[in-house]
Amino acid sequence: GTKLEITDVTVRMLKPDVGLQDGILQFTNADGLVDRSRYSAVWTKNGKEWQLASVRDLGALPTVAAPE
Repeated sequence: GTKLEITDVTVRMLKPDVGLQDGILQFTNADGLVDRSRYSAVWTKNGKEWQLASVRDLGALPTVAAPE
């Protein structure tokens, strides 16, 4: 088991049908280490549905031990 959590999410609307999402992906490994990485995603609206147009990994953050 690895656990995935998305944290520190912000969304900015660039147009009524385009949004920019930024956040942090946090992977907690079975051994208790936490790997974190920043990401950015572009969402577009197609009719009534939102779809991912692009996702980019913006780089790793320092690895830390999981909180007890």
